[in-house]
Amino acid sequence: MQDTQNNKPFGNCETYEFFIRRCHKCKRYQYGANTDIWDKLHSKYFNFIDAINLKNEKNDLKKELDKLKEEYLLTLEEVKKYLDDAYNKLLYRASNLNEKDLIFLNNHQALVKESNEINVIIKIVEMSSEILNNYNL
Repeated sequence: MQDTQNNKPFGNCETYEFFIRRCHKCKRYQYGANTDIWDKLHSKYFNFIDAINLKNEKNDLKKELDKLKEEYLLTLEEVKKYLDDAYNKLLYRASNLNEKDLIFLNNHQALVKESNEINVIIKIVEMSSEILNNYNL
């Protein structure tokens, strides 16, 4: 998925930060609300993918590939934890949401927890952000 407006793969890092800030009603750098965290995830992802491509050319990169995969997965789990906490906070304080939107947000939270695909996660966050927009949260 390409964010054509900002020409960034896997969505806009600001979407990640603003979603967390809106859920927690916090400032930047609190509760994982930091574009650098999403950018770090991109970097770990691309390092891992590049290593996979190199491994296909050279079979002696297994150790390096395992290390890059572990770094990527740890960063992915960090991002997912921050997002899960944001959803929990939002759902706790979202008393004015209708039942349909509460169900959507609960489903979105579960999908983020289950996904290991960056492009899927950011798309879910974008859809959740639309619900926040509808309620001026």
